[in-house]
Amino acid sequence: MKLYGVDIGYGFTKVAGVDRIPRVIPSIVGSNEELSYRSDIGDRIKIAPLTLNGHSYLVGEAAKRFSRHRYRIFDSTWVESPYYLLLFVSALIMMKVEKAAEEPAAVVTGLPVSHYTQDRVKQLQDLLGQAHNVQTLSGETSGKVEWVKVIPQPFGSYFDLVLNDDGKLKEPEKIRERVGIIDIGFQTTDLALATPQFVEASSGSLEVGVRSVSDQLSRDLARNHSITLDTTEAEEILRQRSVKIFGENIDLSEMIEIRTREVAEVILSFAHSLWGRGERLDRLILSGGGANIFRSYFTGYPNLHIPGEASLSNVRGYLKLARKTKW
Repeated sequence: MKLYGVDIGYGFTKVAGVDRIPRVIPSIVGSNEELSYRSDIGDRIKIAPLTLNGHSYLVGEAAKRFSRHRYRIFDSTWVESPYYLLLFVSALIMMKVEKAAEEPAAVVTGLPVSHYTQDRVKQLQDLLGQAHNVQTLSGETSGKVEWVKVIPQPFGSYFDLVLNDDGKLKEPEKIRERVGIIDIGFQTTDLALATPQFVEASSGSLEVGVRSVSDQLSRDLARNHSITLDTTEAEEILRQRSVKIFGENIDLSEMIEIRTREVAEVILSFAHSLWGRGERLDRLILSGGGANIFRSYFTGYPNLHIPGEASLSNVRGYLKLARKTKW
């Protein structure tokens, strides 16, 4: 049986497989148009359209670069959409080994804390179970997904912390520690308490994240420099901390510091409402794509743990849990 962890975020989709390097693509699905010309110089993005219900789509970097129409949904209905399924299948296809014998797959994935209900879990399992209906133009599929386990999204970072790569407990004697998780993503921030059980009363979600900073940055640049940016462009500028105007790099560090602090204060305030000063937490995990952007605001927690490659912590944890699970 093939085992995978798949983390489909509003900003990026991550996938991890046994003995495979994790892969990341932008969470963008777009229309598939025939290109009239492609340059022979520079990087050449692989274009591998996927078909679903008679329609053809580009996914990931190809959609970002070449699609005239991009389909992105920034609310809870996203996990009910065909675009979510297309991202899931694209992630699994990246993990396939050519000419490998077809065998069923088991997947661990997650839902944001505020969306995590048993009805939504069942809905997501049913959707992802249709993965075999998505094909490449050559007829290739991701194969049959037999089992899907859905957990609260930030718990991937918890399992990344407590399990080794084989899915075994690293330190069994510490399994009853109280661990707080702050998972800062593109669109949302999830906070969860693990004891190791999910303590729902001490967990929650915020509709703030990396996008909150990049959107405000986009408005600042429109007002100060008359530049219009879409969401993807604004996020790239946020990570680069500069923008090129008429060929000249403009440093945006001061502007970004102001906007980042505003969002960090919202997250810190919510964390305080759930856990106080954190004195009863044995450890606090800061993970997600926003962990390194916001890390300086969380140094007041002496028990802070930021995983290596924090944006991949959830998907690594999903794979570790997949290996631990008796399917």
